[in-house]
Amino acid sequence: KKFVDAAQFNPKCKGLDLKSYLVKPLQRITKYTLLLRELIKHTLEDHPDYADLNLAMNKINEVNKTINEKMKTFDQRQKVRDIAARFTTNIDLVAPARYFIKEGKLTKICRKKDIAYIFLLF
Repeated sequence: KKFVDAAQFNPKCKGLDLKSYLVKPLQRITKYTLLLRELIKHTLEDHPDYADLNLAMNKINEVNKTINEKMKTFDQRQKVRDIAARFTTNIDLVAPARYFIKEGKLTKICRKKDIAYIFLLF
């Protein structure tokens, strides 16, 4: 924690925190997609590099798809951790195959008083 805080104020880091540097490689991959798309658009189909550019574009698209899937999985698991932290007792909700799906309120109508419940679907 001390190192991360000290590094953020280091002039060489330009005021960026660790998260900013960790996301840079992911941002670069999306820029590769844009770059390859432009290269393919401006390359003649009979050019020797045209097939390789298309192959590279397909590979980058696969990588982007995998990254997006992994990020979605991470976000779902993080939501489970956040929900577990809301409980006052120590409940271990985190499991490899457990993903958050939906949270909603349900009200049980009673004669004396309606009772509101919060349901979590995993």
